[in-house]
Amino acid sequence: GGCLDEFAKEVCHTQSEIYLLQLLNEKDDAGCSPLHYASREGHIRSLENLIRLGACINLKNNNNESPLHFAARYGRYNTVRQLLDSEKGTFIINESDGEGLTPLHIASQQGHTRVVQMLLNRGALLHRDHNGRNPLHLAAMSGYTQTIELLHSVHSHLLDQVDKDGNTALHLATMENKPNAVVLLLSLGCKLLHNYMDMSAIDYAIYYKYPEAALAMATHEERSGEVMALKSDKHPCVTLALIASMPRVFEAVQDNCITKANCKKDSKSFYIRYSFSCLQCPALYAQMDARTGEAVQISKPIPLPALNVSGH
Repeated sequence: GGCLDEFAKEVCHTQSEIYLLQLLNEKDDAGCSPLHYASREGHIRSLENLIRLGACINLKNNNNESPLHFAARYGRYNTVRQLLDSEKGTFIINESDGEGLTPLHIASQQGHTRVVQMLLNRGALLHRDHNGRNPLHLAAMSGYTQTIELLHSVHSHLLDQVDKDGNTALHLATMENKPNAVVLLLSLGCKLLHNYMDMSAIDYAIYYKYPEAALAMATHEERSGEVMALKSDKHPCVTLALIASMPRVFEAVQDNCITKANCKKDSKSFYIRYSFSCLQCPALYAQMDARTGEAVQISKPIPLPALNVSGH
Protein backbone atom coordinates (compact mmCIF):
# COMPACT_ATOMS: atom_id res chain seq x y z
CA GLY A 1 0.00 0.00 0.00
CA GLY A 2 3.02 2.28 -0.07
CA CYS A 3 3.69 5.03 -2.63
CA LEU A 4 5.41 3.14 -5.42
CA ASP A 5 5.77 6.14 -7.74
CA GLU A 6 8.12 7.87 -5.31
CA PHE A 7 9.96 4.61 -4.67
CA ALA A 8 10.44 4.04 -8.42
CA LYS A 9 11.74 7.59 -8.98
CA GLU A 10 14.22 7.18 -6.11
CA VAL A 11 15.50 3.83 -7.43
CA CYS A 12 15.89 5.16 -10.99
CA HIS A 13 17.68 8.25 -9.64
CA THR A 14 20.17 6.37 -7.46
CA GLN A 15 20.44 3.10 -9.43
CA SER A 16 18.99 2.42 -12.87
CA GLU A 17 15.77 1.41 -14.65
CA ILE A 18 17.15 -2.12 -15.10
CA TYR A 19 17.59 -2.41 -11.33
CA LEU A 20 13.98 -1.21 -10.85
CA LEU A 21 12.67 -3.90 -13.25
CA GLN A 22 14.69 -6.47 -11.33
CA LEU A 23 13.09 -5.34 -8.05
CA LEU A 24 9.59 -5.33 -9.57
CA ASN A 25 9.82 -9.02 -10.44
CA GLU A 26 12.14 -10.27 -7.70
CA LYS A 27 10.87 -13.25 -5.73
CA ASP A 28 11.18 -13.96 -2.01
CA ASP A 29 11.90 -17.38 -0.45
CA ALA A 30 8.31 -18.49 -1.15
CA GLY A 31 8.70 -17.49 -4.79
CA CYS A 32 6.29 -14.56 -4.41
CA SER A 33 6.78 -11.26 -6.27
CA PRO A 34 5.54 -7.83 -5.07
CA LEU A 35 2.52 -8.34 -7.35
CA HIS A 36 1.58 -11.51 -5.43
CA TYR A 37 1.42 -9.56 -2.18
CA ALA A 38 -0.46 -6.59 -3.68
CA SER A 39 -3.00 -9.07 -5.10
CA ARG A 40 -3.37 -10.96 -1.83
CA GLU A 41 -4.00 -7.78 0.16
CA GLY A 42 -6.15 -6.15 -2.53
CA HIS A 43 -4.03 -3.00 -2.81
CA ILE A 44 -5.51 -1.64 -6.04
CA ARG A 45 -3.25 1.44 -6.31
CA SER A 46 -0.12 -0.62 -5.74
CA LEU A 47 -1.32 -3.12 -8.32
CA GLU A 48 -1.92 -0.38 -10.90
CA ASN A 49 1.53 1.09 -10.33
CA LEU A 50 3.32 -2.27 -10.38
CA ILE A 51 1.70 -3.21 -13.71
CA ARG A 52 2.38 0.25 -15.18
CA LEU A 53 6.03 0.14 -14.10
CA GLY A 54 6.47 -3.22 -15.85
CA ALA A 55 5.79 -5.96 -13.27
CA CYS A 56 5.11 -9.36 -14.85
CA ILE A 57 1.55 -10.52 -14.03
CA ASN A 58 2.09 -14.21 -14.81
CA LEU A 59 5.01 -14.97 -12.50
CA LYS A 60 4.44 -18.13 -10.44
CA ASN A 61 5.56 -18.77 -6.86
CA ASN A 62 6.97 -22.04 -5.48
CA ASN A 63 3.47 -23.57 -5.47
CA ASN A 64 2.99 -22.53 -9.11
CA GLU A 65 0.46 -19.87 -8.06
CA SER A 66 0.10 -16.62 -9.99
CA PRO A 67 -1.08 -13.29 -8.51
CA LEU A 68 -4.51 -14.12 -9.98
CA HIS A 69 -4.62 -17.32 -7.90
CA PHE A 70 -3.95 -15.19 -4.79
CA ALA A 71 -6.66 -12.67 -5.70
CA ALA A 72 -9.16 -15.49 -6.30
CA ARG A 73 -8.29 -17.21 -3.00
CA TYR A 74 -8.83 -14.07 -0.93
CA GLY A 75 -11.92 -12.93 -2.84
CA ARG A 76 -10.34 -9.70 -4.15
CA TYR A 77 -12.98 -8.87 -6.73
CA ASN A 78 -11.49 -5.59 -8.01
CA THR A 79 -8.00 -7.07 -8.04
CA VAL A 80 -9.17 -10.01 -10.15
CA ARG A 81 -10.85 -7.58 -12.56
CA GLN A 82 -7.72 -5.44 -12.79
CA LEU A 83 -5.47 -8.42 -13.50
CA LEU A 84 -7.87 -9.73 -16.16
CA ASP A 85 -8.11 -6.26 -17.75
CA SER A 86 -4.32 -6.03 -18.09
CA GLU A 87 -2.57 -6.77 -21.37
CA LYS A 88 -1.89 -10.43 -20.57
CA GLY A 89 -5.10 -11.06 -18.65
CA THR A 90 -6.50 -13.54 -21.16
CA PHE A 91 -3.36 -15.67 -20.86
CA ILE A 92 -3.56 -16.15 -17.08
CA ILE A 93 -7.28 -16.81 -16.49
CA ASN A 94 -7.02 -20.59 -16.99
CA GLU A 95 -3.53 -21.29 -15.66
CA SER A 96 -3.23 -24.07 -13.07
CA ASP A 97 -1.25 -24.09 -9.82
CA GLY A 98 0.75 -27.02 -8.42
CA GLU A 99 -2.44 -28.95 -7.58
CA GLY A 100 -4.04 -28.33 -10.97
CA LEU A 101 -6.32 -25.63 -9.55
CA THR A 102 -7.34 -22.71 -11.77
CA PRO A 103 -8.52 -19.35 -10.34
CA LEU A 104 -12.10 -20.59 -10.94
CA HIS A 105 -11.42 -23.72 -8.85
CA ILE A 106 -10.00 -21.62 -6.02
CA ALA A 107 -12.76 -18.99 -6.01
CA SER A 108 -15.35 -21.79 -5.98
CA GLN A 109 -13.56 -23.62 -3.16
CA GLN A 110 -13.53 -20.43 -1.07
CA GLY A 111 -17.15 -19.50 -1.87
CA HIS A 112 -16.33 -16.14 -3.50
CA THR A 113 -19.46 -16.10 -5.65
CA ARG A 114 -18.91 -12.64 -7.23
CA VAL A 115 -15.40 -13.63 -8.30
CA VAL A 116 -16.74 -16.94 -9.69
CA GLN A 117 -19.37 -14.99 -11.67
CA MET A 118 -16.75 -12.64 -13.13
CA LEU A 119 -14.40 -15.49 -14.08
CA LEU A 120 -17.28 -17.30 -15.82
CA ASN A 121 -18.26 -14.10 -17.63
CA ARG A 122 -14.67 -13.67 -18.81
CA GLY A 123 -14.61 -17.15 -20.30
CA ALA A 124 -12.92 -19.27 -17.63
CA LEU A 125 -12.77 -22.90 -18.75
CA LEU A 126 -13.99 -25.87 -16.71
CA HIS A 127 -10.71 -27.69 -16.16
CA ARG A 128 -10.21 -30.63 -13.77
CA ASP A 129 -7.62 -30.47 -10.98
CA HIS A 130 -5.13 -33.29 -10.28
CA ASN A 131 -7.86 -35.18 -8.39
CA GLY A 132 -10.18 -34.94 -11.39
CA ARG A 133 -12.44 -32.41 -9.63
CA ASN A 134 -14.37 -29.58 -11.23
CA PRO A 135 -15.24 -26.24 -9.54
CA LEU A 136 -18.65 -27.58 -8.42
CA HIS A 137 -16.94 -30.47 -6.61
CA LEU A 138 -14.84 -27.99 -4.62
CA ALA A 139 -17.78 -25.69 -3.81
CA ALA A 140 -19.71 -28.74 -2.56
CA MET A 141 -16.80 -29.91 -0.40
CA SER A 142 -16.68 -26.48 1.25
CA GLY A 143 -20.47 -26.28 1.60
CA TYR A 144 -20.95 -23.02 -0.33
CA THR A 145 -24.54 -23.30 -1.55
CA GLN A 146 -24.69 -19.95 -3.40
CA THR A 147 -21.61 -20.89 -5.41
CA ILE A 148 -23.07 -24.35 -6.14
CA GLU A 149 -26.30 -22.72 -7.42
CA LEU A 150 -24.38 -20.27 -9.61
CA LEU A 151 -22.15 -22.93 -11.17
CA HIS A 152 -25.15 -25.21 -11.75
CA SER A 153 -27.18 -22.42 -13.37
CA VAL A 154 -24.41 -21.81 -15.91
CA HIS A 155 -23.08 -25.35 -16.35
CA SER A 156 -25.72 -27.87 -15.22
CA HIS A 157 -23.70 -30.81 -16.60
CA LEU A 158 -21.20 -30.41 -13.72
CA LEU A 159 -23.77 -31.82 -11.26
CA ASP A 160 -23.13 -35.53 -11.87
CA GLN A 161 -19.52 -35.44 -13.08
CA VAL A 162 -17.20 -37.73 -11.10
CA ASP A 163 -13.60 -37.27 -9.93
CA LYS A 164 -10.82 -39.81 -10.40
CA ASP A 165 -12.28 -41.97 -7.59
CA GLY A 166 -15.78 -41.88 -9.09
CA ASN A 167 -17.08 -39.41 -6.48
CA THR A 168 -19.84 -36.97 -7.37
CA ALA A 169 -20.35 -33.58 -5.72
CA LEU A 170 -22.87 -35.32 -3.42
CA HIS A 171 -20.23 -37.84 -2.30
CA LEU A 172 -17.75 -35.06 -1.53
CA ALA A 173 -20.27 -32.86 0.32
CA THR A 174 -21.17 -35.90 2.45
CA MET A 175 -17.54 -36.80 3.17
CA GLU A 176 -17.01 -33.24 4.44
CA ASN A 177 -20.33 -33.35 6.37
CA LYS A 178 -21.92 -30.32 4.66
CA PRO A 179 -25.68 -30.95 5.14
CA ASN A 180 -26.85 -27.72 3.44
CA ALA A 181 -24.88 -28.61 0.32
CA VAL A 182 -26.27 -32.16 0.47
CA VAL A 183 -29.87 -30.88 0.59
CA LEU A 184 -29.26 -28.46 -2.29
CA LEU A 185 -27.58 -31.06 -4.53
CA LEU A 186 -30.47 -33.48 -3.96
CA SER A 187 -32.99 -30.72 -4.69
CA LEU A 188 -31.15 -29.87 -7.92
CA GLY A 189 -31.76 -33.46 -9.01
CA CYS A 190 -28.31 -35.01 -8.70
CA LYS A 191 -28.05 -38.73 -9.42
CA LEU A 192 -27.47 -41.14 -6.52
CA LEU A 193 -24.40 -42.84 -7.97
CA HIS A 194 -21.92 -45.31 -6.49
CA ASN A 195 -18.21 -44.50 -6.75
CA TYR A 196 -15.48 -46.89 -7.90
CA MET A 197 -15.46 -48.51 -4.42
CA ASP A 198 -19.20 -49.21 -4.76
CA MET A 199 -19.98 -46.60 -2.10
CA SER A 200 -22.95 -44.23 -2.30
CA ALA A 201 -23.11 -40.91 -0.47
CA ILE A 202 -25.27 -42.34 2.35
CA ASP A 203 -22.68 -45.11 2.80
CA TYR A 204 -20.08 -42.46 3.67
CA ALA A 205 -22.43 -40.67 6.07
CA ILE A 206 -22.92 -43.99 7.89
CA TYR A 207 -19.24 -44.99 7.66
CA TYR A 208 -17.99 -41.69 9.12
CA LYS A 209 -20.96 -41.45 11.53
CA TYR A 210 -22.01 -38.01 10.28
CA PRO A 211 -25.57 -37.58 11.63
CA GLU A 212 -26.03 -34.16 9.98
CA ALA A 213 -25.27 -35.40 6.46
CA ALA A 214 -27.19 -38.65 7.02
CA LEU A 215 -30.23 -36.73 8.32
CA ALA A 216 -30.13 -34.36 5.32
CA MET A 217 -30.35 -37.33 2.94
CA ALA A 218 -32.66 -39.67 4.85
CA THR A 219 -35.28 -36.97 5.55
CA HIS A 220 -35.07 -35.01 2.28
CA GLU A 221 -38.57 -33.92 1.23
CA GLU A 222 -38.40 -35.36 -2.29
CA ARG A 223 -35.52 -37.83 -2.35
CA SER A 224 -35.57 -39.64 1.02
CA GLY A 225 -37.28 -42.70 -0.47
CA GLU A 226 -34.55 -43.09 -3.11
CA VAL A 227 -31.83 -42.67 -0.50
CA MET A 228 -33.31 -45.28 1.84
CA ALA A 229 -33.62 -47.74 -1.08
CA LEU A 230 -29.91 -47.55 -1.95
CA LYS A 231 -27.89 -50.76 -1.67
CA SER A 232 -24.17 -51.45 -1.69
CA ASP A 233 -21.78 -54.22 -0.65
CA LYS A 234 -21.00 -52.30 2.54
CA HIS A 235 -24.60 -51.56 3.51
CA PRO A 236 -27.12 -53.87 1.77
CA CYS A 237 -29.87 -52.16 3.74
CA VAL A 238 -29.68 -48.47 4.68
CA THR A 239 -32.47 -48.88 7.25
CA LEU A 240 -30.59 -51.55 9.23
CA ALA A 241 -27.32 -49.64 8.98
CA LEU A 242 -28.94 -46.48 10.38
CA ILE A 243 -30.64 -48.42 13.18
CA ALA A 244 -27.29 -49.98 14.12
CA SER A 245 -25.03 -46.93 13.89
CA MET A 246 -27.25 -43.81 14.10
CA PRO A 247 -30.58 -44.65 15.78
CA ARG A 248 -31.40 -40.95 16.31
CA VAL A 249 -31.30 -40.39 12.55
CA PHE A 250 -33.59 -43.36 11.97
CA GLU A 251 -35.93 -41.96 14.61
CA ALA A 252 -36.21 -38.80 12.49
CA VAL A 253 -36.89 -40.95 9.41
CA GLN A 254 -39.71 -42.66 11.32
CA ASP A 255 -41.12 -39.29 12.40
CA ASN A 256 -41.29 -38.35 8.71
CA CYS A 257 -43.48 -41.41 8.10
CA ILE A 258 -46.29 -40.08 10.31
CA THR A 259 -49.07 -38.05 8.68
CA LYS A 260 -52.00 -36.46 10.51
CA ALA A 261 -55.37 -35.42 9.15
CA ASN A 262 -55.68 -31.70 8.52
CA CYS A 263 -58.49 -31.20 11.01
CA LYS A 264 -59.06 -30.89 14.76
CA LYS A 265 -58.14 -33.84 16.97
CA ASP A 266 -61.67 -34.17 18.37
CA SER A 267 -63.14 -34.42 14.86
CA LYS A 268 -64.60 -37.76 13.75
CA SER A 269 -62.54 -37.64 10.56
CA PHE A 270 -59.25 -37.09 12.40
CA TYR A 271 -56.63 -39.79 11.81
CA ILE A 272 -52.92 -40.48 12.21
CA ARG A 273 -51.35 -42.60 9.48
CA TYR A 274 -48.11 -44.53 10.03
CA SER A 275 -46.08 -45.77 7.08
CA PHE A 276 -43.69 -48.69 7.59
CA SER A 277 -42.29 -48.62 4.07
CA CYS A 278 -38.77 -47.82 5.30
CA LEU A 279 -38.85 -51.00 7.41
CA GLN A 280 -39.48 -53.33 4.43
CA CYS A 281 -36.11 -55.03 4.28
CA PRO A 282 -34.50 -56.30 1.03
CA ALA A 283 -34.88 -59.84 -0.31
CA LEU A 284 -31.60 -60.81 1.33
CA TYR A 285 -31.43 -60.01 5.01
CA ALA A 286 -27.94 -59.17 6.17
CA GLN A 287 -26.47 -59.93 9.59
CA MET A 288 -25.18 -56.52 10.63
CA ASP A 289 -22.32 -55.42 12.82
CA ALA A 290 -24.10 -53.83 15.78
CA ARG A 291 -21.53 -51.01 15.99
CA THR A 292 -21.09 -49.97 12.35
CA GLY A 293 -24.15 -51.29 10.55
CA GLU A 294 -21.92 -53.02 8.01
CA ALA A 295 -22.78 -56.35 6.42
CA VAL A 296 -21.16 -59.31 8.16
CA GLN A 297 -22.96 -62.21 6.52
CA ILE A 298 -25.76 -62.54 4.01
CA SER A 299 -28.28 -65.17 5.13
CA LYS A 300 -31.44 -66.64 3.64
CA PRO A 301 -34.44 -64.36 3.24
CA ILE A 302 -36.44 -63.89 6.42
CA PRO A 303 -40.13 -63.12 5.85
CA LEU A 304 -41.21 -59.94 7.60
CA PRO A 305 -44.95 -59.86 6.80
CA ALA A 306 -45.76 -57.83 9.89
CA LEU A 307 -43.68 -54.93 8.59
CA ASN A 308 -45.06 -54.95 5.06
CA VAL A 309 -47.82 -52.49 5.88
CA SER A 310 -48.46 -49.42 3.75
CA GLY A 311 -50.43 -47.74 6.52
CA HIS A 312 -53.61 -48.10 8.57
